Amino acid sequence: MTSHIKLARLSLLAIVTFLGCKADRLNLPEPATLIVGTYQAVDPAALLTIKGDKVILTVKRVSADIVDVKMQAYRNNQPADSLVYERAKVVLNTVPTSLKQGCVSPYVSLALGARPEELSANCSEEDIVTYKYVYIPAGQQTAAILSVKFKSL
Repeated sequence: MTSHIKLARLSLLAIVTFLGCKADRLNLPEPATLIVGTYQAVDPAALLTIKGDKVILTVKRVSADIVDVKMQAYRNNQPADSLVYERAKVVLNTVPTSLKQGCVSPYVSLALGARPEELSANCSEEDIVTYKYVYIPAGQQTAAILSVKFKSL
């Protein structure tokens, strides 16, 4: 075989291989859209940082991966304590479940430092956001990590 024919065959093989390969693309949603909404605490008594007979969590989009978070407690339907976290970054956690499907869930770090707080959602609980925080009871030195579930309204 002449070198021209070998070169032509190699070129044809390269073209067929290149055209035949198709990479699966992972199109992830905008992180903020996965957690934006209004939620109500399933068990408001479990919140030890703010008190009320009803606690509403509001997550508003600031940008594609930034949200503002407000947790408002109500006593007798009147606003009481509140917590506000501005410009919190949303990160996507991806969990592969198969070659074609996967789970994408948002995670929001609310406070950095000695007492981290976070909001997260997972694929096994639809319309639920979990708020985790560190709580140190008065007079104690040992911290506890507590979590409270919020249901989408």
